[in-house]
Amino acid sequence: MRGLLVFDHSNDVVYINCCTRFVQHVAKLAKTQGLVGSEFTTLYGTGRKAIDPNILIQLFSPLVTSQRFMKEQFGNPYASVQCEDGTNIVFQEYMGFLFLRIGTDEIPYLKRALGVCITLVTYICGPDVGLLKVSPRHAEDLNSLLKTWSALQSCDQSFLVEALEQVPVNPQYSTMLIKSLQQITAKVQTQNEYVQALLFMDTKLLSWYSSKGAFQMAPEDILVMIILLQKIWPGSNLRNFLKKRIPYAKLGDPSSSKGESSSSETDSGDDDSEWKSSGLRSPDTFLDELNDFTEADKNVAPDSQPRNECEFKHYLLSLRNGTQFVPHRVHIGKLHEGLHLVLLLEPPISVLITSLCTLIQIVTDFSGARRDIGRDKQYLDVMESSMKKIADLLKKQKNLVLKNELNTRWLRFKTGFQLYLKTKDTISVQVNPIIDALIGALRIYFNEQQLIYDNPKVLQPLTAAWNKAKVDTREFWDCQKAVPRVMSIGTRQTLNKYMEEFPGLVHFIYVDRDRHAATLPSLDSAIDDAVKLTKRKIWSMVKFAREHMQEGHFSLMWKDSAFNFAYFLWFEDQSGVSVRAKNSPSLPWDNYSPSTLPGIMCGDFYRRLVQECFPGSSTPKIRCLELFCIHLGLVTSSLVLEHSKRLAATIHDATRVANHVDLL
Repeated sequence: MRGLLVFDHSNDVVYINCCTRFVQHVAKLAKTQGLVGSEFTTLYGTGRKAIDPNILIQLFSPLVTSQRFMKEQFGNPYASVQCEDGTNIVFQEYMGFLFLRIGTDEIPYLKRALGVCITLVTYICGPDVGLLKVSPRHAEDLNSLLKTWSALQSCDQSFLVEALEQVPVNPQYSTMLIKSLQQITAKVQTQNEYVQALLFMDTKLLSWYSSKGAFQMAPEDILVMIILLQKIWPGSNLRNFLKKRIPYAKLGDPSSSKGESSSSETDSGDDDSEWKSSGLRSPDTFLDELNDFTEADKNVAPDSQPRNECEFKHYLLSLRNGTQFVPHRVHIGKLHEGLHLVLLLEPPISVLITSLCTLIQIVTDFSGARRDIGRDKQYLDVMESSMKKIADLLKKQKNLVLKNELNTRWLRFKTGFQLYLKTKDTISVQVNPIIDALIGALRIYFNEQQLIYDNPKVLQPLTAAWNKAKVDTREFWDCQKAVPRVMSIGTRQTLNKYMEEFPGLVHFIYVDRDRHAATLPSLDSAIDDAVKLTKRKIWSMVKFAREHMQEGHFSLMWKDSAFNFAYFLWFEDQSGVSVRAKNSPSLPWDNYSPSTLPGIMCGDFYRRLVQECFPGSSTPKIRCLELFCIHLGLVTSSLVLEHSKRLAATIHDATRVANHVDLL
């Protein structure tokens, strides 16, 4: 069962994403409690998924109100609620909107799914969550992205550990690709615009070029670009996964005494206790999501293609630079089967849009904070400074009407604020009018950026860039098809060499958390049952290791009936020398914070970990690394430890030289 609900400050439903089982469950509860829908209400969804928002409001208003009361009055909101019937609910707030994820899955999976949802909302809506209610296009984009992420998280190792895989390319092709991307950015770049161009092979980053002064993309930004790509053109791994519909998350904990069966019967024979121990999702929820993927959203279907070969898909996304939103026009095109070009353009108006987003965020934070006159005066100073900056930018844009409207709303807010300082009467502080005015201004400029796509003069350079990229990558792609992997200096051979050097090693995942770059052998979902078995073990291993790592255990070794597992997290200085943590982190962290989940899609867990382990140190000087290993069960623990040390050193030496050289 899967239900995702978003409530605004008035407890109205802003967004609903649910499966048929959730609709049936709500209908059952409504009938039991005698709740009645309104004949004048527009139902959400169609067919078996049709649901009355009024019923949802009646069911969830007491819980939502209680959550807000706990936060505002006591500063101690609920992190999750577990019901007697096995239903779990997790909560998270963003920009004054309350997000709920409801299901029968384990709490850790629900928290991660909700955190990723909020992350995706920040990209497609920025601070304007209300767009999900008034814009069907934004709501549908979020639906599609969530379904794509859900499938990738179940079949792709890079999304499992939330790190980037880069295709290692020999120097000749690397130079050629970088030069081509540099010329492509020059074709589409206009005055005062910053451009970035990226090439992807399925879910792996192939090459990347940024014009001078461009926004510095974070690894999570690139993962979101991959989700967009896979949403439009699913790669071979995702297509095979969806075709087979194998719920990999069904199996049990790798430490379970039951172990795991390698036979295909396990796919349908696991009981509830086994999948509940996996900490991911239930088989029913998994199949619900797959059915959504194949039936409800044709844009995500494997055979989905643009109307013509050189058509770009266009998006307006807000990338995050710390606490700031930076708007980008994103253009995605297919060059060859499995090879895609992504262009990101930061428009000149981005400074104004970023300032509007920042002020919306500040006013929203002020609105949600408990009243304290000393702190509120500081809020006012920051808001006034931001408002002055916006007024100056609007004056440069010669948009005096909008400037005057915002100024009028601001003066009313400031008058009420001054009255609050004198009387301590909080009711005089009315933030909604100023937030509404700022949101209105933001939508005006967002709409202007969307209308740019209708201008043929804008699309012509994109077509020229696509044509050049297709020609420039032809030789590379022909080589890839003729001799698979030869252009990447024998990727498979290199990884197979690791296996030969370490007898008994079945699989490994090495992640440099300084760059969130992963080195690992690939898994082809189209091949035999041995790979399916290994895949299940990998997903269970990562879940088990994360659970214990969140409790402060950074070195683990365990085994089941067939395999030995190992997990290590350690720190190094810039010279590659291992260093001990100065402080023990206070794990587990507050469950309500999104950055408490290992990974980067819900916040950079590892940056916070470094900051706690090395207080007062400069974070870039300390590198965090992870290594997961699977060995055959006959391999001794001492040999597993020796292999892990040598494997980490070997990969470190191989990747240290390249670092970001091929990317920038």
